[in-house]
Amino acid sequence: MNTSRFAITFGLILGSLVSAQEPAAPPQAPKTVTKEQTIYVPFDNLEEVFEKQERGVFLPYREFLEMWNKLNLPEKLKAKEPPVQGVLAGANYAGKVTGEVAEIKAKLSFEALKEGWSKLPLGTGDLSIAESKSTAVLNFADGGYEVLFPAKGSYQLDATIYGRITREAGRSMLHLKLPRTSVSQFEMIIPDKGLDFVITPASAYSAVENEDGSTRLVVYFGASQDVNIAWTRKTGETALQPLLFADAQTQVRIGAGVVRTDAALSYRILRAGVKTLEVLLPKDQQVLNVEGQDLKEWTLKEDADGQRLHVDLHTPAKDAYSLTIHMEAALAALPQQVKLPVVKAQGIERQSGSVSVSAISPSSKRRWSAHPSSAASVLLRSRACGRRSRPVSSTGRRCDR
Repeated sequence: MNTSRFAITFGLILGSLVSAQEPAAPPQAPKTVTKEQTIYVPFDNLEEVFEKQERGVFLPYREFLEMWNKLNLPEKLKAKEPPVQGVLAGANYAGKVTGEVAEIKAKLSFEALKEGWSKLPLGTGDLSIAESKSTAVLNFADGGYEVLFPAKGSYQLDATIYGRITREAGRSMLHLKLPRTSVSQFEMIIPDKGLDFVITPASAYSAVENEDGSTRLVVYFGASQDVNIAWTRKTGETALQPLLFADAQTQVRIGAGVVRTDAALSYRILRAGVKTLEVLLPKDQQVLNVEGQDLKEWTLKEDADGQRLHVDLHTPAKDAYSLTIHMEAALAALPQQVKLPVVKAQGIERQSGSVSVSAISPSSKRRWSAHPSSAASVLLRSRACGRRSRPVSSTGRRCDR
C-alpha cells in the first residue's frame, strides 16, 4: 500500500515538473478582415450576363458621384445661357479735323459669348459711317446699328466715322454719339495751337502742341455715349485783367466760451481766370480750415487791419468759384456784447453778403436765434458797410460795398 502511495505521489510531482518546463502559448494576433472587391468583365457573354434587371455593377457612392459629375456637369454648364449675348470690350478712335469735318478711324473690339448666331446693338443711329471692315456683320436696324456674330469668339470692327464741326463766336464744337463701352480712348489732331478745351462729360484729357502748329488731343471717355468736344483760342485772355465780384454769407454760432464762424465766399469771375485769392480776416480769429475746389494751399500773414488769407489754386478759376473759411475765437463769460467777425475779399470790384447769428444751448444742444435783448447781445462792427456800428437781429442785415 505504501508502494502505491509513493507511485501516485511520484507521478504527480513528475507531471508538475513536465508542465512547468513546457513554454506558454503565444497570444493570437487580431484577425484582419479583408474586403474583397470583385469586378467581373464578361468579354464574351456581356449581353447574357446583364440581360436580367437584377444584374448590375456595384460601386461605392463616392466613386459613383465622381463618375456622374464628370458626365453631367459639363453639359449643364454648356446649356446655361450667358447673361448677355456679347460685349464691346474696347474702343479706340483716332482722327483729325479738316475744315468743317472731323474724320475719325474707329477700332472696336467685341466678344461674342453665345454659341451660334447672336447680336449686339451699338445703341446709336446718329453715326455717319462711311466705310467699315469687320470679321462680324454690321447691320442697321430700326434702333440703330447692330453687330451680328455667327459664333462665339472675338471680333473686330474697323470703321471710318465723320463728324461735323460747328463754329460760333470763336468757339468750335464737335458732337458725337459713340457706342457705349467701359474703356475707350479718343485721339484727334486739330490744325491750330494755343487752344483751351472743354470736354462734356468731364473726362481726363491731355493737349500737346506739335511742331507743325497743330494740337494733339487725347481723351479717355467713360461709359457715356453723348460726347461734346469744344475748343477756343486763348488769345486775348492775358490782355484784360480779371474782374471779380464776391458774395459773403457768414454764419456765426455762439456757444459756451467760443464763437464759431463759417464764411462762404462766392466769386463771380469775368474776363480772365484767377489762380490766387486773398481775404482779410479779423485779427482775433483763429482759422481752422479753408475749403475750395482745386485748392493747392493757403497761408496767413499779419496785416495792419487784421490778418490776410492767401489762397493758391492748382489751375486758374473761371466764371465762378466758392471758398469756405472756418474760424473760431474765444468768448469770455456771458452776458456781454459780441463783436461779429467780418470777412473782406481783396482785389474785387464789389462785395455783398449777410451775417446770421445763432446760439447753442449747452444743455440740449439745440440752436436758436439770438436777439439783442438776450444774454448774448450782438454788436456788429463793419467797416465794409461804411455805417456806424449798431445791434443786429438774428437774421443779420445785408450790406453792399
